[in-house]
Amino acid sequence: IEAIKGIEPELIVIVAYGRILPKEIINIPKYGAINVHASLLPKYRGAAPVQWALLNGDREIGITVQKVFEALDTGDIILQKSVLISDEDNTLTLTEKLFNIGSKLLIDAIKLIGSGEAPGIKQDERLATYAPTLKKESGQIDWKRSAREIFNQIRACNPWPVAYTFFHGKMLKIFLAEIGLATKKYDPGEVVDFVKEKGFVIATGEGTILIKEVQLEAGKIMKAWDFLVGHKLKVGDILPS
Repeated sequence: IEAIKGIEPELIVIVAYGRILPKEIINIPKYGAINVHASLLPKYRGAAPVQWALLNGDREIGITVQKVFEALDTGDIILQKSVLISDEDNTLTLTEKLFNIGSKLLIDAIKLIGSGEAPGIKQDERLATYAPTLKKESGQIDWKRSAREIFNQIRACNPWPVAYTFFHGKMLKIFLAEIGLATKKYDPGEVVDFVKEKGFVIATGEGTILIKEVQLEAGKIMKAWDFLVGHKLKVGDILPS
C-alpha cells in the first residue's frame, strides 16, 4: 500500500487480478480503480466467466470495464461490448478473442475517465450470477448427459482442466470433438462407429459425439484416428463415466 501511495497513480487498472482490492487501495488514485472483466456483468461475476459461458452453451459473452468496488465484480459499468460465441470456440480461443477486444475497450474507457465523461451504470443485482473456478474433477465426463452438454464441457475445459474419461483404467483426455447424429438408441459411453481420418463416435444420453483429439495418460496429444491405430478400441466397448 505504501509503495502504491509513493507512485501517486491517477488511476489503477486491474485485469484477472483474482483478489478484492481493499478500500485503502481503491481510494489512493484520483480516479479510483477500474477492472476489465470477461463477461457482460452482472452475469458471471467471479474467476471463470468464459468457462461457465461455454459450459452453459451461451451464444454470447462480452467484456465489461467497470469501476472497482470493495466487493466481487459489483462496481458501476463504464463500457461493455458483446461477443458472439461459435461452436469452434474453446476457453483458450475465446479468451484470446476477448483479450483483443478488452484491450481496446480499456483504452476507450480510460479516455472517457480522463475527459470526465465516463458513465457509471449501476448493476442490477437481480440479474447477478457467479462463475467460480472450475476444479479438476469438473472435467470428468458423464456419458448419460446429452451430446451438446458434453461438447460444451470439452470446449470449456480446454486448456484446463481438460475433459476426460477412462480407457482400460487410464485417464483419456479429450481436447476436440463435434456433435454427431444418432440414428438409434445406444448405451451411454458406447463406442458406436469409427470415422476414417477423424476419430471414433461415442453414444451419450441424447445423441452421439465424435471424438477427434485425445491424450492417453502419460502420452502425447494426438488425433483420435491415430490413437485408434495403436490401441484396441472396438465398436461396442463402453467408456465409463
